[in-house]
Amino acid sequence: QLHTIHKVLNSPRTTRLLNTVIHTMIAHNVLSALPCLLLGVALLLATPSSGANILVNWFIPSGTSLPSKTAVVGDTATFGWDNLHDVYVHPSGDCDETGRILVAGESIDDSATYTFMEDDVGELVFVCNVGTHCEDGMILTFTVSASTSPGVTSAPTPAPTSGAGPIISQSSITVVALMVCTTAFAYAGL
Repeated sequence: QLHTIHKVLNSPRTTRLLNTVIHTMIAHNVLSALPCLLLGVALLLATPSSGANILVNWFIPSGTSLPSKTAVVGDTATFGWDNLHDVYVHPSGDCDETGRILVAGESIDDSATYTFMEDDVGELVFVCNVGTHCEDGMILTFTVSASTSPGVTSAPTPAPTSGAGPIISQSSITVVALMVCTTAFAYAGL
């Protein structure tokens, strides 16, 4: 539990939360910010702990493909790139696009994340579908092993396609709750 609390307290979300609380405390008074602080801490602690962040330099390699990587359920792969790329999961394990799952659409100088779930245990293949990037070696295989901590059991939600509704994350809920709380105090004149 102490490890989880340490990760939460040192996360970027906690920094944003504390900045919001401090701003509220300065703009109003210490007592009016206390409910916001309690709400934010409760929401942050309710968020499941995450695994390791695996950085992936997403580029066309000079060899045949990118070197394989390993992950554990709950880990997150963060893909970063400088040129025009996208990120897809290819269930085929190669450049065949049948059944592909969008992780991030075409963009320049961007990043994307993918969190590994129980359904991903085994081999999971990521590719770039821009032009011939996959055929040129922009294909990465992750070997995913089961988590040692319970709780991460469902498959990830693929990125929405046109017409699909929004995907709301716990961090989005936390930010909205803090904005509502802070706005309510501002309107109340506290």
